[in-house]
Amino acid sequence: MRVHGACVAVIAALLVGLSAQALAASAADKERAEKLADIGYDHYDASDYEAASEAFSGAYRIHQVDKYILNQAKCMQKLGRPVDALRLFETGVRNHPKSALAGKVRKLVKQLRGELGETMAEVKLTSTPSGAAIFLDGAQSSLGKTPYATWLPFGSHSVRLSLPDHEALERSFVVEKGDPMAVQMALTKTALPGVVLFDAAAPGADIFINGKIRGVTPMRGGMELKPGTYDVVLRHPGHPPFSATIEVKEGAKIALNPEWGEAQEFDLATPPPVGGSKSAGGLHWASWTGLGVGVAGLALGALSVKAALDSATLAREETESAEFNRQLWESHKEDAQSQLSNAYVGFGLAAAGVTSAIVFEAFIGASNLSQGTVGVVQLAPGPSPLGASISGRF
Repeated sequence: MRVHGACVAVIAALLVGLSAQALAASAADKERAEKLADIGYDHYDASDYEAASEAFSGAYRIHQVDKYILNQAKCMQKLGRPVDALRLFETGVRNHPKSALAGKVRKLVKQLRGELGETMAEVKLTSTPSGAAIFLDGAQSSLGKTPYATWLPFGSHSVRLSLPDHEALERSFVVEKGDPMAVQMALTKTALPGVVLFDAAAPGADIFINGKIRGVTPMRGGMELKPGTYDVVLRHPGHPPFSATIEVKEGAKIALNPEWGEAQEFDLATPPPVGGSKSAGGLHWASWTGLGVGVAGLALGALSVKAALDSATLAREETESAEFNRQLWESHKEDAQSQLSNAYVGFGLAAAGVTSAIVFEAFIGASNLSQGTVGVVQLAPGPSPLGASISGRF
């Protein structure tokens, strides 16, 4: 009995201590909230309604008293944001239904709804699943997360919902005068990608997916693609191009095994690129010409700069000479200026030559994407441990 009584006494003491701490914390929060509210009143009297709204909002987060959120709503009215004001008034009534101000605020809410209803309508946005970010009318920043209710002007609008692991969904709708409208959207879970493996392909082959280059073999771990049908082309300098149409399924792997056979010195299946053939160095002859012009221009520019510096040195030495010869000084000066002009020309040629080589190579590369002969593709006999195996030969 004595032990039981002692336990009861200890528990009672703990409860009293915790209650005292809670009361002290509550009193401190109340004091902090009042100080923030006083700052809000000062800003409101000074017509700084943005700062006043922030102060009242901070006070309400610390200590939920109806007057704080209602004063924030009044700030929204002053700022010409009736939708935000209505939302805050409604939140105040919902959170404090027995407040002495509740009746007055309900009348104000009814009045605001009537005024907004002349040019706007309430729209409730929901999604399955919920929690999707809302992007309204092409905005880059999120309005909020579903479910969400707002007021929109009459007319056409668009909304885009984004949720991790789900396909983004966009929808257009028309807001008309009348009762609140609901926009409900069902999001589809993102399908798992399939994987295409190129382990059997010769190293150094360019990988084209639907006409666009996506990588070079070998590609460690394969290439992830969304489920669907794709045209795959492998282009290697020592082999004819390999082409296949594959169907990628969700979560499946496909091993692409091109049967190229013996390596060849050049690609017989592909016509020469637009503008002629490439040299052994891998660049088109015109690109080499551009690079040659660039190197020559760079050399000319460097030599001209050195000559200009030498002439400038001679001119300076002439001015410091005891037997100053003005004609000789002017000759050195003119020679320095002439060499600088040559340097500008040389560096200009260098820039033009390199730029033309880069642009020409890019043009040839883009032109070659659409060229090549498509061969017959056959499914290899027997199942593959990776799900499917595709091979082909020209």
